[in-house]
Amino acid sequence: MRRTSPWVGWALCLCASLAVSAQDYIEEDELVLDPVRDDGTRPESGAEFLRCNKAAWRMPGQYLVMLRQGAHESHVQRTITRLRARAARRGHLPEVLQTYSGALRGFLVKMSSDVLHLAVKLPHVQYIEEDSSIFAQSAPWNLQRLLQPHGGTSENGTYKPPNDGGMAEVYLMDGHVQSSHREVQGRVLITDFNNVPEEDGVRVHRQASQCDSHGTHIAGVVSGLDSGVARGAGVKLVRVLNCQGKGTVSGALAGLEYIRASLQARPAGAVVVLLPFIGGLSRSLNAACRDMVANGAVVIAAAGNYRDDACLYSPASEPEVM
Repeated sequence: MRRTSPWVGWALCLCASLAVSAQDYIEEDELVLDPVRDDGTRPESGAEFLRCNKAAWRMPGQYLVMLRQGAHESHVQRTITRLRARAARRGHLPEVLQTYSGALRGFLVKMSSDVLHLAVKLPHVQYIEEDSSIFAQSAPWNLQRLLQPHGGTSENGTYKPPNDGGMAEVYLMDGHVQSSHREVQGRVLITDFNNVPEEDGVRVHRQASQCDSHGTHIAGVVSGLDSGVARGAGVKLVRVLNCQGKGTVSGALAGLEYIRASLQARPAGAVVVLLPFIGGLSRSLNAACRDMVANGAVVIAAAGNYRDDACLYSPASEPEVM
């Protein structure tokens, strides 16, 4: 019988602990994918157009243009140039916000619906996905549930793992972390990556004092002094959520690309990528997570406990994600 690595075990336990905290954003009557043309049907030719299955989470006017598999990095800039030229002839100026050259080839662009109709006809474009929001998911304290059959508890029932997870490197894609907190002090590295949307001015004053509560809580569940699943694991924060626990699919893609580049520059041993957030079904986000797994990382995501089919959410719907 093949022995399972201990760090994989605590990763599975952590995955199971993630729960919901954004119920007020849910709509239950939306389609999973919405490839459309002018009359609302899928085009017979040209790229596919995809939208979030949760209408309230959509970000109209902001799109991920993804190229076909095997496209060269130079095709990204070439496609941008073509789009700008065709749009300019019609009096439009699309704004390119981000390019992707890692697992996925493509770019994030702000453009009108008129330019969108031009973009779906560009060569090398496989699909265009409307950007959408992602939301932090809470993780309840769960150590009392981690009762392993071999070496998981002491005689008094307290959590006692077979090792401290010191060989694992954890990338946490979240908001801010209070790295000086006694639970995680010396265990968290705040990376220089930061890709978050602006906060809602109506609500941000109520939550400003809690800006780092979610990320600190999740980091504590991973490697907290008293409450951590793997108390020896180092946590690297990749910030993709704002103070309200809200981010974007495009920002999450950029974060995954940052992690991918970091691992290529400095290969690590056991790598865990933790995504404690949920969004509507996203082909591009699922594809980026699948690529991380193919490159040797264990990717863990919130299940999205909306009393709904997890296949309607990303990254939870990706089969390669725990």
